[in-house]
Amino acid sequence: MRDLLRQVRTTTRHSLRPRHSACRHSTTGRVVWLFGLVALAATGSCNSLTSVDAPDVIQSSDANSPAAANALRVGAVASFYTWLGSNSIPTASTENMVNYAGLLADELVSGVDPSANTSIIDARRLSDPGLTASQYILLHRARVAALKAIAALQQYAPTPAARIGELFALDGLSRVWFAEFFCSGVPLSTNAQSAPVYGPSLTTQQLLESALPIFDSALAYGQDSSRITALAWVGKGRALLDLGRFAEAASTVGPVADAYTTGTEHSATVQPNGIAAAFAQRRYGVADLEGGTGLNFVTANDPRIPTALAGKGSDNVTDIYGDSRITTTTPIPLASGVEARLIEAEAALQAGDVAGWLNALNRSRSIQGLPPLSDPGSASARVDLLFRERAFSLFLTGHRLGDLRRLVRQYGRQESAVFPAGIFKDGAPRGSDVNFPIPTSENNNPNFKGCINRDP
Repeated sequence: MRDLLRQVRTTTRHSLRPRHSACRHSTTGRVVWLFGLVALAATGSCNSLTSVDAPDVIQSSDANSPAAANALRVGAVASFYTWLGSNSIPTASTENMVNYAGLLADELVSGVDPSANTSIIDARRLSDPGLTASQYILLHRARVAALKAIAALQQYAPTPAARIGELFALDGLSRVWFAEFFCSGVPLSTNAQSAPVYGPSLTTQQLLESALPIFDSALAYGQDSSRITALAWVGKGRALLDLGRFAEAASTVGPVADAYTTGTEHSATVQPNGIAAAFAQRRYGVADLEGGTGLNFVTANDPRIPTALAGKGSDNVTDIYGDSRITTTTPIPLASGVEARLIEAEAALQAGDVAGWLNALNRSRSIQGLPPLSDPGSASARVDLLFRERAFSLFLTGHRLGDLRRLVRQYGRQESAVFPAGIFKDGAPRGSDVNFPIPTSENNNPNFKGCINRDP
């Protein structure tokens, strides 16, 4: 979205100001309708789900004009960008979902003390449901913000319709992200007239299925924007891939152009790219053969992931390699023609069309300026090559954790052969977690019964 960051900076200059509670740097009270989710009853608490430093939040009584509706839109989109690759506190931008998912998968290693939260994620020991509570909460907030912005735009600023389509696409992606990152059982709660409407716990499959009609709405509203329709096509294709509906996924992404890409927006001062900050601070580094099962992201010397040794982490043990492509302003791709071609390749492989699989795989490489590959000759090796290409092509975009889970769930691989295993740097065995738990703050929802399971 062009000029989004400029709009985030300037929105607060208007009269659409948040009203602050006694909790410093938070907004509660009448703005709870925008961000209230599963802890709405705790409106007086500074650490509840209703407390948020949100410069683009406006009072419900002011949300009755095109300008106000657009302010809600800008705030909602920025919330998704911040959650995925930055942080509402710029100096804490390293704590974002792409980094956390990369640590739980095999993309990143933690360079901090083994007892630190991020090292616990890296070690796959996620018994504490509060460990990543902020990421869970912030994604819900972004999703509810999008729903409120959609309603306001539909009433006060229905054109250009593609703006509404983009919000539907992000709502669809939020459901995919919940399904890929968290355990089965995530509820989707909303607000109505400042009162919570608690959703039931949804299985991973139900979450993914719920995303499909949302992407259809994005397509209906975004038909005048090639950027939004392609985002919706790829998002829907990703959901269908997670559901194992491979042929439908390929058909959905077919119209996406090879050169297409869209992503988050960042600046050095407004929602900086926190992946770059993690490397600069030597907090996390690019992983290499992590746990004996991870891919060789460093030593492969693949041009898609150019790495350089930054030094030791603060633990004085871990070598920290940075990805030199990524700076504080680098976008994180949300969807691309490369991803579309990789979806088509997987569908062809599932259909037994080896020639079609290799053609789509090499087409994705051609987009990236890479030479073609040859057929490795066996079914297992083809799966390995497909997921390796996905790993290197979609590196640090929030795809790898879902792919590792799919290797177990859809391809019958052993979890210990897919996720990093063995002994962690503290001398103890790694854990066996393959997703993030739902935090206890969700217990305010009477329909929530905990994770249905922690399966891939």
